[in-house]
Amino acid sequence: PFKQKADGSYDAKDTGVNNAGSVAGVDTIMKLINSGAMAKGAGYAEMEAGFNQGKVAMMINGPWSWDNAKKSKINFGVAAIPSVNGKAAAPFVGVVGAMISKASPNKDLAVEFLENNMLTLAGVKTINADVPLGTPANKAFFNELKNDPNIKATMASAEAGHPMPSNPEMGRFWSSMKSALENVTAGRQATKEALDAAAKRIVSDAK
Repeated sequence: PFKQKADGSYDAKDTGVNNAGSVAGVDTIMKLINSGAMAKGAGYAEMEAGFNQGKVAMMINGPWSWDNAKKSKINFGVAAIPSVNGKAAAPFVGVVGAMISKASPNKDLAVEFLENNMLTLAGVKTINADVPLGTPANKAFFNELKNDPNIKATMASAEAGHPMPSNPEMGRFWSSMKSALENVTAGRQATKEALDAAAKRIVSDAK
């Protein structure tokens, strides 16, 4: 969502969540539900649980879901999101980051730790050993892992995507779209009506 301006900032009032493409996307979800291919009322938890139980053939998810799939002994692979009408998918791309509290009494030490320990190749490897990072942004570490087909496919998907917007309205995107999709799939609202309401909620405080 959010059209990007020439200066790199985002036009918070142009969400894109209720345009023709979005309406077509939600209508496609409804076709999947009505055909019985997708369960009515299913959310993220049901999707992931079904996948890890071998009841769901495929899902759109990220590297954070790999660990649970491996623990469930699911033999999975990563593929690009399918194109629509010949147009390649452009997923959101996010990264794991670290922040230092403004109130921290040890800012210099924190910066030292982050820059000279955590963000080094050894540091990133330590993090990955504890909680898998998926496809690392660290180039040296990626070069060590790039022969893994899942890592390689995820990087290709990221290269085709767009950085996730960081404007305040993005925080309202997820909850607003969750409500819209729940209302449509439950039959409480028509697609366009629900998406228009989501767009209105997202930009409620936009300047």
